[in-house]
Amino acid sequence: EDVPSRGELVQYERRFAELYAQVGIKMEETTRCYARYNVLADGLAFLTKEQSILGSILTNYPTVSSKEASLASFLQQMQAIHANLQETVVRTKAKLDQEARRRDQVTDACNKEQEKQRVYFRAVKLLQQRFAEHDALAAALRPAPAPVA
Repeated sequence: EDVPSRGELVQYERRFAELYAQVGIKMEETTRCYARYNVLADGLAFLTKEQSILGSILTNYPTVSSKEASLASFLQQMQAIHANLQETVVRTKAKLDQEARRRDQVTDACNKEQEKQRVYFRAVKLLQQRFAEHDALAAALRPAPAPVA
């Protein structure tokens, strides 16, 4: 009684396969959620930084615009901010290009696997046709059954 029967083992195996598939689906969903969160968090960080820069410009410009030396310093700060933003754009474009290359590699791998699957299905279909031809030939070669009298 402690040892499961063959039918129970098959049922356990089937259930484990179902659970494995469910865990895989949940893992993909979790990965998508984390990726979406990271994208949204990056967007929020950029927007927050932009808001802080614009707020700083709004508050400092009226006081700085009246003095020539302060205005030059303010313009230097704006140029530094612009340079930092350009660096961020370059890094972001590089990251985008890297992800595009990764996507292309995955797409190519998927296409190769799909082509292998097509070849496999064609081979299976051909094999089934050959089996049918073999069965037809074997049936034609069999002697006819003797009539029962």
